[in-house]
Amino acid sequence: AERVESYSTYFGALGSHEFATVMATKCPVLVDENFGKDTVLKLNDAEVLAAASHHGDIGQKNRAALDANAKKEQGNVATEGAIVDTLIAEGEAYKKCFGVKFLVSAQGKTAEELLNILRERAKNTREEEWHNARIALWNIAWKRLSS
Repeated sequence: AERVESYSTYFGALGSHEFATVMATKCPVLVDENFGKDTVLKLNDAEVLAAASHHGDIGQKNRAALDANAKKEQGNVATEGAIVDTLIAEGEAYKKCFGVKFLVSAQGKTAEELLNILRERAKNTREEEWHNARIALWNIAWKRLSS
């Protein structure tokens, strides 16, 4: 029962079956930050895409579709206006360019701040952005697990 509860907690934090399975086996009670980060960095591209699908799109207007964590994390991001429309459009262009949605820990950030981060990261290589996606997934998961 403890392992099932741990799995559920880990899956809820990241949205990755692989991460939740490994973490529930190795760290059923107490999160080991370094082990957790290493586990996320080792996810293959398909596992990153699967985890990413459990996270809302930055600037997403339909907040009802976001889970409770994502609603809270994107609380400072407006849902209307030109900046949000730009953030959404550039997020879609980013996904087409890199093959993965723009992932970032949005907690405490405004739409303008997120757009600036997206624009900086859009200058990177595909390899750099897939690494950044993994780092972002870990940052999101760590904040959720340690809150």
